[in-house]
Amino acid sequence: MKNPNLSFMDFFPNFPSNKRTCNKLRYNGIETLSNALKINKTIKKLNLFHNLFDVNGARRIGEVLKINKHLEELDIGYNRIKNSGFKNIIESMKENKNLKFLGLKYNFINDKIFEDQFNILEENKGISLEEMDLKNNSITPGFLMKFWEDKFTKMTKKIKVDLFDVLTFIS
Repeated sequence: MKNPNLSFMDFFPNFPSNKRTCNKLRYNGIETLSNALKINKTIKKLNLFHNLFDVNGARRIGEVLKINKHLEELDIGYNRIKNSGFKNIIESMKENKNLKFLGLKYNFINDKIFEDQFNILEENKGISLEEMDLKNNSITPGFLMKFWEDKFTKMTKKIKVDLFDVLTFIS
């Protein structure tokens, strides 16, 4: 029987324990980590900020979110997940009802994909997401103002979306 209480260090024993960001995890590292997270029932917060994975890594993380129901906070900011990786992550949220925080800053996410995927969050009432950090993506101020007027002010579900350091929408 596999041990459900394995830690990150069990899979990466040579990894410096004081290293918090810029871990240079690429697809192979994300693949190994995602396999561990599929069986892990103890990790609630995972910080993968500033690594080197892309759309394929985001796809693996999306697969994890469909299975792992214990993760509550996930920061995958400052990677290269782009629009299709963002879409994979949000699509997986349909099956994950526990994730409360999703960090996505610096990932080249644009207006159109943000709006499309935000609709999924709005339509799925069982999603427990409370906060998204989307700072420094390719979401334009003009789009945000229109989005705020047309959609955000009419929402009933409360999600804090931080798009700039100075502008935070709470629906």
